[in-house]
Amino acid sequence: RNANLQQQEGSQGAVLRVNLNAPGGGGLLPGTYDKKLSFLREISYRATDVTNLQLVHKSISDMRKSYTQLEKERQATAEVEEQPALRVNPNRGPRLQNVRVYPNLQARGRKTEGDLEAHLNGFRFTAKKDKNNASVPASSRVIDIIYKNIKHAFYQPSNRFSSLIILHFRLKSPIMINKAAAKDVQFYIEIEDNESLLDNRRRNQFDKDEIEDEERHKKVLAKLDKEFKSFCDRTYQQLPPKSKADPDGDKIWEWDIPYIQLMFQGTRKNQMVR
Repeated sequence: RNANLQQQEGSQGAVLRVNLNAPGGGGLLPGTYDKKLSFLREISYRATDVTNLQLVHKSISDMRKSYTQLEKERQATAEVEEQPALRVNPNRGPRLQNVRVYPNLQARGRKTEGDLEAHLNGFRFTAKKDKNNASVPASSRVIDIIYKNIKHAFYQPSNRFSSLIILHFRLKSPIMINKAAAKDVQFYIEIEDNESLLDNRRRNQFDKDEIEDEERHKKVLAKLDKEFKSFCDRTYQQLPPKSKADPDGDKIWEWDIPYIQLMFQGTRKNQMVR
């Protein structure tokens, strides 16, 4: 259950206390054990050499952490359903470059950047290879989303409140991303980090002309909004129809655009929103 190491005052010894799962303590559920058995709730080890107990305590903590991580992965894998294989378009299809993905493919909060491309039956995001993921296998830098597994698709262009441009997918069944099951996948671009897309000129950090800076920012917004809108339109055209009897009818899903008038800012569970 857990282990605590306490050094005894006034002596060089220490005590390692190990608490075990037992009936009545929340660790073992009724019906999962034999009532005729006897259980230990706690074991204490005392030693004068603190170093040895420290090594044992660290080993127990590492083992518990590893087991917890493996259990989370097992539960996440149990939620994931096998998806059809992605049919890659031999010709270049709709594509967005230099977009970021959430959840991240990399640990420690590093933002993952790559290209999102629409293929015959789904999307494929391929992360760029850099020094942070050079040792990661190529298959772990790829996210495939099948069209038929998408329940809702949202396209949010930039607006006066935010310079983010977002594509958000709510999935019918979760997929594995970075060893976790994800039912919501988001691809976005941050305008401030991509101002060089408009031209190859670097911004002068000492430029005090606010009007010129605002015009440059508007041009970048308009250019990227147009690219995202074109990507959504071209992708929609190659979606399979909702009914095979009506190939020219409605598609299996449509892009939804949020109403800015209904937007609120803040995290409703953690802080006030407005």
